[in-house]
Amino acid sequence: DKGRNGGLVQSQKAAPADQSHVLQSPRSVLQSRLQQVLPTDADVNAYVDADGTSSDREDRGGMVIRFAGPLRSEAWETACRAALGCEACGVYLSGCYDAMFSNPAPGLVQPLEDQVACALGHWSGHHAKCVGGTGLGLEGAAFAGFESLATNVAAVLRGKAPPGWHRLEWTPHGTDAVSHMTY
Repeated sequence: DKGRNGGLVQSQKAAPADQSHVLQSPRSVLQSRLQQVLPTDADVNAYVDADGTSSDREDRGGMVIRFAGPLRSEAWETACRAALGCEACGVYLSGCYDAMFSNPAPGLVQPLEDQVACALGHWSGHHAKCVGGTGLGLEGAAFAGFESLATNVAAVLRGKAPPGWHRLEWTPHGTDAVSHMTY
């Protein structure tokens, strides 16, 4: 679903910068920069969408970049590398993200639900369902936790045990301070 104003980004090799100083729309700039992070043989598409709505159709405003592909480990990992590589090509993402898993196989539903619950427990956000109830996911999660979600979901999609979430150590200050470990 490309939304009302969505535009598909075709993955291709980046062309040299246009020296004619022609002004481009923000969507055009995003599309050309996203071409740089998607491999030419990717089984993933990127959409630049001016329709910034959540799964419950709440308007969040702004442009949204959506990576879409089959629910397989290779496509998921490509989409995650692209999302993590955006800043290197001048596409600066917000501090939160959404991850939706459409039409998962019955054997993947519970492991994906478990990863969504872990992400929400660690990095905020809220649970989401795909339109029509054919999938699950999360919305508004803190981007700081994206790499952990990416790693764990990739393992689930490969049929392996997820490695777990990054472990953070919190050390309070002062005398008699005791370190606490959290997950």
